[in-house]
Amino acid sequence: MLRLSLLWGFALMLMPALLIQGWWVRKRAIRMGPADGPSRGFAAEEKNQSRKRDGATVSSETTNQPLKLLGLGDSVIAGVGLASTELTVTARLADRLNQYLGRAIDWRILGEDGAKISDTQRLLAATESGSFDWIVVSVGVNDVTGLTSLVRWQQGLLGLISEIRSRSSHATVVFLQLPPMGRFEMIPQPLEQCSAFGRRCCDKY
Repeated sequence: MLRLSLLWGFALMLMPALLIQGWWVRKRAIRMGPADGPSRGFAAEEKNQSRKRDGATVSSETTNQPLKLLGLGDSVIAGVGLASTELTVTARLADRLNQYLGRAIDWRILGEDGAKISDTQRLLAATESGSFDWIVVSVGVNDVTGLTSLVRWQQGLLGLISEIRSRSSHATVVFLQLPPMGRFEMIPQPLEQCSAFGRRCCDKY
């Protein structure tokens, strides 16, 4: 913890250079919008559908209500750069769950381009209450590039998990791993190393 604090303090000393480099990278970066299409979808259950799972056959005749899937977070969830919301990680996962389980999947996208951990908390708090069976979360990249402090990141992450659990206590929650930001060719030094360090902090906590 002391080592992380020292490294974070060193990054703060480089703040003027990092801000200039960050502005330069944002100016050069190609901006793409979120995917077109509805933010909600439904993978229907087929009549008399059956699937093999762990060596056993599961029949759809024994199923009841649709299972609910929520995609929550940043541009990955919003589908930035994709042509349609049908191609997003949430919709594609819904299709795979539908095929694997033989169950209807009611999926929803709750994502925002550029969302930090605080924005993700706001998105979840603003939506109507309701429980989900699976929740896929993508968050952290914008906190790294936006230089969210380690303390604020930890507090935000714990708050987000608490809010998720209060709404969907039995849900399977999956946090997507951050990309290897230190390998982004477009990011110059020392911003590249600071981004890689920020990613490690987010992954650890």
